[in-house]
Amino acid sequence: MSYLSLIPRRAHAGPHRARFIAPLTSALVLLASACGETPTAPHSAPASPNQAISSGAIGVSPRQFFFLLRDLQPTAFQGTFDATLSPQVSVCLWVNDACQSTVLAPVTLGTRGAASLTVNSDRQRYIFQWRTRGASLQPNAVYRLMVRVNGMQMGYLDIATGQKQRELRQINRREFLPLRVGGTVKVAFRIEEGPPIPSGIPGRYESSPDVCSTGCLVHATPWAYYLMMWGGVRLGDLGGYGEASVIASFAYDDPNPVLPPVPAPGSVSIPATGSWSWRYNEQGDVEIWVDGMESWYWFASGGGAVLHSMGGPFYMLNGLGKLPGYFPTP
Repeated sequence: MSYLSLIPRRAHAGPHRARFIAPLTSALVLLASACGETPTAPHSAPASPNQAISSGAIGVSPRQFFFLLRDLQPTAFQGTFDATLSPQVSVCLWVNDACQSTVLAPVTLGTRGAASLTVNSDRQRYIFQWRTRGASLQPNAVYRLMVRVNGMQMGYLDIATGQKQRELRQINRREFLPLRVGGTVKVAFRIEEGPPIPSGIPGRYESSPDVCSTGCLVHATPWAYYLMMWGGVRLGDLGGYGEASVIASFAYDDPNPVLPPVPAPGSVSIPATGSWSWRYNEQGDVEIWVDGMESWYWFASGGGAVLHSMGGPFYMLNGLGKLPGYFPTP
């Protein structure tokens, strides 16, 4: 007798959204979390508008990142501004905590036109401006502005839209940047120096279909043995982590054990059940830490990115390859 199991390693809740409540400096730079549920109706009780919003050390990068909605002096920050990066800004219609559709494809540094992205080294900030008149934005909707470097999301800012100026007064400015449909978005952000940002870690990683097609022994008991067939990991865009595996169990006296099929690439749902971050070890390798534990090595080559487990049953799979074209979620 055999059975098929999809086993997530962790079952506690993933990262959640925090309110803008933690003052970081005397200039009222406020801390924002990186991921979590976005309200479908952005209009709520009026709140005193923030003069600045910061997303600080959010996401999975060890660098500091800040949105600047106030013209703060560079001396307000303790770190050193990094003007050498090539950030990209994109905007999505954000529904039910997911990107429903991209309304502004990645805008690269130096782009000019309706959307532009420049760097001001003297003021120590990157400046994004978007004239939305031709973008056909919906009123009473939420749009997520995302900043990425090397495919790694550094932070986001949620934009809530209104048709008329009076509607914007009802938007909770402690959580959203108000925008009248057809108006202009102008946002500055600051990224501070830190370790080099690896290129393209977030995504979905799966074992090769043939590496354990006949089963890899991961555990045995006096009455049964367990074979791993497949494993997958999801590294979310802002630090959400999930994993799943297919393990078959057979009794020792089963005369006709039947192996389950290996799932088709991308077919298994892998919800976020934990959080991940990255760092370099002394040898210069990129380590992936899951819920505060060293769990994976990450490598990139001409053939794509690969995760290698530091132990446990996933070690049997000889590395998980990154699926192409998979857009990660938080």
